[in-house]
Amino acid sequence: MVQNTEGHYYYAVGKRKNAVAVVRLYTDSGPIIVNGKPMEEAFPWDSWQQTVNEPFIATETVGQFRIVAKVTRRYCCPGRSAETRYCPGDTNRHSEPASSAQEGRVTDPRCP
Repeated sequence: MVQNTEGHYYYAVGKRKNAVAVVRLYTDSGPIIVNGKPMEEAFPWDSWQQTVNEPFIATETVGQFRIVAKVTRRYCCPGRSAETRYCPGDTNRHSEPASSAQEGRVTDPRCP
């Protein structure tokens, strides 16, 4: 889907656990696009779509904005080869013993 990214917009980044959402809220009306797909395709269940629309329903602004969001997750994939089995953004491989320099580092418990 081709996305028009011109025009005035509000920009925000939201993080929760291992997910990061980068959102642009354009001041013109239009669809909600998530990772290049319409909201109905990205969130196939009605309850998820309702959750996305709740702020607009509460503020009586349904259909007044066009949203373009990119959602990514940061986690390890257990099925990957041993060479790439580490958390993205973490420069230390998990096969290395923990050192005092690594204390306080937050890593995904699903990482090997």
